[in-house]
Amino acid sequence: MVLSGLILAVCLVMVCALSLVFGSRSVSPSDILHALSASSDDIAVSAIRLRIPRTVLGLLVGAGLGVAGTLMQGISRNPLADPSILGFNTGAALAIVCSIVFFSLSTPAQSMSGWDCWAVRRPHWSSGP
Repeated sequence: MVLSGLILAVCLVMVCALSLVFGSRSVSPSDILHALSASSDDIAVSAIRLRIPRTVLGLLVGAGLGVAGTLMQGISRNPLADPSILGFNTGAALAIVCSIVFFSLSTPAQSMSGWDCWAVRRPHWSSGP
């Protein structure tokens, strides 16, 4: 059990390092250590420092999805539980339909922006000044 956890931790560190190395500009693995330890204005160091938040966010989102899946399987006591069992798919579809009908959102960009969704607006079917 401990060995498998250690192997998974090593794999996670390796994947994080690969996430920092590969991008639109490739950098060497030695640049990662240089970027984390020293403060310089090298282009490789700047590229790595811009990639660190992306990597951390990916780790946090992955951990959150793992916890959500574990909770869903624990609540339903079903090891094969998926979002449709608890009605998440239906609720998401209802939210999309309501955003289209009540807020006149027609593109994915509008649906994902919080400004259009939470702004106080007059419904599109009303008339007058």
